Amino acid sequence: MDPKSVLEFAQKHSAKILDLRFTDLPGLWHHVSFPIEQLSEKSFEDGYGIDGSSIRGWASIHESDMLLVPDPSTRFMDPFRDTPTLVMIGDVIDPITKQAYPRDPRHIAKKAEAYLGFNSGHDFQTRIVVKVNAPQVLREELRRPGWRREHIAIGTACDPYQQAEARFHLTRQILQILCEHMNPFGLLTKSHLVVRDLDVLQDCARVARIRVNFSVGTVNEEVWRKTEPGTPSPRKRLEALRTLARAGIPAGIMLAPILPGLSDSRESLEEVIRTAVEYGARSIAPVVLHLRPGSREWFLPFLREAYPHLTPHYAKLYKGAYAPESYTMQVCETVEELCQKWRLRKEPVLAETPKGQLALAL
Repeated sequence: MDPKSVLEFAQKHSAKILDLRFTDLPGLWHHVSFPIEQLSEKSFEDGYGIDGSSIRGWASIHESDMLLVPDPSTRFMDPFRDTPTLVMIGDVIDPITKQAYPRDPRHIAKKAEAYLGFNSGHDFQTRIVVKVNAPQVLREELRRPGWRREHIAIGTACDPYQQAEARFHLTRQILQILCEHMNPFGLLTKSHLVVRDLDVLQDCARVARIRVNFSVGTVNEEVWRKTEPGTPSPRKRLEALRTLARAGIPAGIMLAPILPGLSDSRESLEEVIRTAVEYGARSIAPVVLHLRPGSREWFLPFLREAYPHLTPHYAKLYKGAYAPESYTMQVCETVEELCQKWRLRKEPVLAETPKGQLALAL
């Protein structure tokens, strides 16, 4: 789509606000908004000036002034805002050289795709890049004099037991290295493949504080098949949890994502908690669905197709990336009550990796 088509698209949908989104170096999303009147064909060349001094991982250039240039191919209308809002993702540009900013994750991704010969469409959906040197890099990091055996979170960005792990054994090597250094860690997965590494996990548990959590948002087969196609069933995950628990590995449940209207009822939450207790879970941590840019663009079309009757409900709940605090607190309070009933410890949920942690995402 070209700039002229974007303007026609905005006019057709009576857009009042332009919302430009971009990511910082660690990958968290930010946004800036402008009146739609400030959008013209020239905007796709000149961009919009922003102050990047507070953006994590960005170095100051030219007193931190940067340009955010909208990508016309990313345009869509935000369905959850009361005021018609046109959304686009922006590329960060050096205002002096007019070159892409080297620390812009989109620029980094484009360079990687070009180097690998990938495109952002079919290739992105069907091909995977394997970091075969991850164990060696980890070993070097743990040997640094300044490392103080801080807790490491594994699986915060993608599952460490994806199907490729069955071939490459990278996660297993990483666990062995963590064991050698007696380094504490937590691991989050949806896969029963973790059972393959039971022997290593037992070794780790003898020398460091570890925990394995399984992501289970529902035990309803129909909801699981629609919302998590291609993933191991909740029962397989729970069977893996039971195997680990019986072997003495601290294991729990990340009750996530809790989906409004699909898995947030008291009955649904209790079914997960009761089943988790039966399979040996020691703790549970609830996480209500959040729709950040990237997941939002995927989830909303899915919702309209699979559960059209819920679209108005989500439009009310998700004006932004998160559901209202009142709703989230209500769900968490229900989980708290059910945990007390079933004598299961409720763990706090960390929205982001705490300071002092190294997030290891394969």
